[in-house]
Amino acid sequence: MERLSCSVQNYAWGKLGKSSTVSQLAEANGDETTNSEARYAEYWFGTHHAGPSSVRSSSSIPSSDDISLAAWLSQNTAALGSMPNRPDCIIKDNFCGLPYLAKVLSIAKCLSIQAHPDKKLAEKLHAERPDVYKDPNHKPEMAIALTPFEAMCGFRKVTEILGFINSVPELKLVIELGDASIGITQGGGGAGGGAAAIASLESAVTSNDPLEISLALQNIFRIYANASPTLVTEQVNLFVNRIGPISMNTFDDTANDPSGVTLAEGLAVRLATQFPGDIGVFAPFLLNFMRLQPGDAIFLAANEPHAYISGDCFEVMANSNNVVRMGCTPKLRDVPVLTEMLTFSHGLPTVLRGEPAGDHVRIYKPTDPAVTEFQVERIEVKANEKCILTLPSTPSIVIVVQGNGTLNDIEASRGHVFIQHAGTELKVEGTGDDGAQVFRVQCRE
Repeated sequence: MERLSCSVQNYAWGKLGKSSTVSQLAEANGDETTNSEARYAEYWFGTHHAGPSSVRSSSSIPSSDDISLAAWLSQNTAALGSMPNRPDCIIKDNFCGLPYLAKVLSIAKCLSIQAHPDKKLAEKLHAERPDVYKDPNHKPEMAIALTPFEAMCGFRKVTEILGFINSVPELKLVIELGDASIGITQGGGGAGGGAAAIASLESAVTSNDPLEISLALQNIFRIYANASPTLVTEQVNLFVNRIGPISMNTFDDTANDPSGVTLAEGLAVRLATQFPGDIGVFAPFLLNFMRLQPGDAIFLAANEPHAYISGDCFEVMANSNNVVRMGCTPKLRDVPVLTEMLTFSHGLPTVLRGEPAGDHVRIYKPTDPAVTEFQVERIEVKANEKCILTLPSTPSIVIVVQGNGTLNDIEASRGHVFIQHAGTELKVEGTGDDGAQVFRVQCRE
């Protein structure tokens, strides 16, 4: 095992100073000295060119003699195991890239409403606009909650969406006054054709035809996403004034809000304070609002809309940084691409809690078996407890997320990050009062 130095990303949505799990871990690993006025959003572990890790020449601190992880992998082929046989492994010019990228995220402000392209679309976007889409890879991803964690994931059931359209007059007006000619017009185009689009979705629900529902939902979403900014700002302001401030305590108890109306309204008001007048304020009425507890996870396939809202998570994905955005962001909004690429499936995503593998390990795998770039093991050992993990067939990234312990008899504490050679044993033992929580990432077995 080799000790790593890893990259920190500072974005406006990150948590401030030492309140950020990212800054805490990065400082504990010697990669960062926390600035109380800076926002720490992401801590990257891997070989992606936008935030590459390095293998330390000295285990204690980073130095000028450190070598990039990608170069180290290319020079230590015995550590690669079966990885060179994979089609997503590229080895050339003193570079070997891991098929996966892992991160810790600390979120104080909602991320953009976004989706990630599939492989074919990623290649096309990178070829056409490499300055925006900077690699040709897809980006399926999985997020495991480290703290209570909120996210919007996938479209709600269409019956719920229709219920909100008919009960939130401001959202309904945004759609009704939209220009249906930009969508798949199903009876009446041009400005104001949104009313016909709503009727088409109602008809599709009645017929219960999956293709008809998907096309009608796509039409609604296109009109919504392309709505006039002036109209949206007016309706967001009217909505906020109508609802008024909502205390977090009033919608924490979901038992008293079985339809999720107050929960969605509360999130919309929160988004309006973060992004005044933004089209994304109405997203909670179209997308599922998930509240995860530590250890819960969600898998996000390519072309599925989502937005992380608050909390801290451990995230792993295919080795890519391609994002297509439409709302709640000052960055480029590529609405035409987003509204074409989405699957427009609907319903609640599955909450994953990991498959138990012995007393101390849970394994998280993508729900799509075609995604083979990654899986995650979450290891928890109390003081003086130990476990031995299966031999990985590819190199693994190992991160101590909480506590203290030993990894193959190497003393390790919170924030320490390692690369584990393929085909080698990993023995984890807890020390100190609380033991240790460790995450290991590798290609899917």
